[in-house]
Amino acid sequence: VIGEDWGYYPSTTEHLLRRFVARNRFLWIDAIGCRAPQWNLYTFRRAWGKLIHSASANGRSARENGVTVYSPSVLPLYPVSAVRRWNRLAMSRGIARRLKELRMENPILLATNPMAAEVLADIPAKLVIYYILDNYEEMPHHYRAYTRELEARMIERADLLFATAQPLVEKKSKPGRPVILLPQGVDFDHFHGPLAGGAPEPEDLASIPGPRILFMGLLA
Repeated sequence: VIGEDWGYYPSTTEHLLRRFVARNRFLWIDAIGCRAPQWNLYTFRRAWGKLIHSASANGRSARENGVTVYSPSVLPLYPVSAVRRWNRLAMSRGIARRLKELRMENPILLATNPMAAEVLADIPAKLVIYYILDNYEEMPHHYRAYTRELEARMIERADLLFATAQPLVEKKSKPGRPVILLPQGVDFDHFHGPLAGGAPEPEDLASIPGPRILFMGLLA
């Protein structure tokens, strides 16, 4: 899986993986961003965390058995040709080494990050699935042309294409390359269970008059 950072927030990719982990083994590749570096505390904290994780020789274990997490050591300024070659080589070698150590032959590749296109030719995947979670090229601070190129390659190569929203399905589908709508949802039992069991309202919510609108997600 080439997606977001494992455990950083409850991502769609991680939620899907947990549905399959009981019967499969996973190598999870932490996020390789397409954003231009920003000189702020948030960026430095993320970079430091990635540096610590990438120092592990064999990857780190996740909370779930059967999941190994690997953070590749890559450089920013991705569209620069020399940096791009370095990153591609570093990622390909690191992933290949861990696939060999885990004895994963002909794996299924699930990508929710267009950066996966950089290593497609070097991963002997028997099936490539690309799940489009967002309109990546329009996200703030992204290298738009670079992201657009990577995503075009992912769409061309993928055996299965999914997207979270109908506008993405319409935008990303090509002749002979249909995108299947796989919308995001909610774990209803998780949120409704306490109320159905008669649990009292949390104090921090009880003081807010209804009706209420709840947002759950990531703000960054």
